[in-house]
Amino acid sequence: MKIQLGCYVTVLLSGLIAFFPSTFSDQISARIIDNSSVHTIKIISQVYISKKIIAHRKIFSQIKQVAQFEENVSLQHIVWSPNGKYLAIASDGSSIVKVIEIANNTKVLERNYQEPSQISSLAWSPNSRNLAVDGLGQLLDSGEEFDEIELFDIPTGERVSKVQHSNEIAEISWSPDGQYFASIDFGNIDAGGLGSKLRIFEPLTGEEILQVSHDKFLLDAQWSPNGQYVATASRDRKAKIVDISRRNVIFELVHAHSVRGISWSPDSQYIATSSLLGSKIMNLLSGQLVPFINEQVQEVVWSPDGQYIATSTLPESKNISDINIFEFSTGRKIAYVDHAQTRVKSKQWSPNSRYLMTAGYDKTMRLMDIQRGREILKLIYDYVTQDFDWSPDGQYVVIASGNSAKILSIPSRLEVASIDHDGLVTNVLWSPDGRYVASANSSPRPIVKVLQVHN
Repeated sequence: MKIQLGCYVTVLLSGLIAFFPSTFSDQISARIIDNSSVHTIKIISQVYISKKIIAHRKIFSQIKQVAQFEENVSLQHIVWSPNGKYLAIASDGSSIVKVIEIANNTKVLERNYQEPSQISSLAWSPNSRNLAVDGLGQLLDSGEEFDEIELFDIPTGERVSKVQHSNEIAEISWSPDGQYFASIDFGNIDAGGLGSKLRIFEPLTGEEILQVSHDKFLLDAQWSPNGQYVATASRDRKAKIVDISRRNVIFELVHAHSVRGISWSPDSQYIATSSLLGSKIMNLLSGQLVPFINEQVQEVVWSPDGQYIATSTLPESKNISDINIFEFSTGRKIAYVDHAQTRVKSKQWSPNSRYLMTAGYDKTMRLMDIQRGREILKLIYDYVTQDFDWSPDGQYVVIASGNSAKILSIPSRLEVASIDHDGLVTNVLWSPDGRYVASANSSPRPIVKVLQVHN
């Protein structure tokens, strides 16, 4: 069915009423009305054939706002539990950590601190039962000073263990099997990170089982997907790979510059270490380096299926970056991403490894189809994209651009919804179960909104 230009179509969708203009590429603000509340969502639609109406019907009959949280200061951490049941929120340098069960909008944990306390990391256990909180400051209710990692049992809200530390902690991460958690200890900050180390603990007892030490700041630490290894990256130009069962370092990679990051292949056989002066990929079974990774590569990101890698380079200027995509087994270059002579801010593979999406400082986003070896979509915004995230099924991407979070349908290449905020949207996250989208703005009044997009 073709609708004449200029007319409007009213679509009744399971209690939702939406008004769509039939002109091409219209962008309007519409009021979505259900039986309980009214939500303002920007709807972007091309409804000139019936199948487009059906495609929009599928998502708009399900989407609704289910929660909203307001904070007094900027948000520092927003983290979904792996099962998608809980959302953990911590404010920037201030007063509160809380966990909300989203399905019934119930607060299951709240930890209050006196300002200016600092929460530097939140980390969920793989089974979503425990939350590790690293902080420095003073408890509000008792006045007790804390400089520790606290581990909470979320169903009961009780603290089950704590780990004391004497230096600033940068990050907490759990092993994939949940048997251990690790923390990055910055060491002596005034001495350039002297004594910086990775500390590994048993969660329920708080017992430390291993330390991995460096001479300067530890910049990254990553568990291998199989949980057998953990790797560290440091400003001392070294990357260390530790066998957890043997409790010792089995490989050490030395770079000409600070090692900034670690990336594991999905099968845990290969590890990539990134530096400003080049990256390296090593086969852990043979101990040999992969030859086609050269000194121009600054970062390596594996596709989820392990078949491809995306590499970042700075060929001529620190203000310019390129992305090359290789077939890993052959080293063959299959695609190239060009962001018009500007730096790439971020990149993410789709869950099925077919697409790579990039966001650049040129205010564009680009979608690469790996099977075709070419760009299939270019989005131009008024603002630099602050964040984006793929839905677990790979059908949608949520994008933080300006004062809104936009939902893009990958099959139709259309923006199908936009969540409006009063300030710059800085964070967007799909829940791991795909049911919810969380978006947050930074100022003037930090707000987190949670929308249910699937039943």
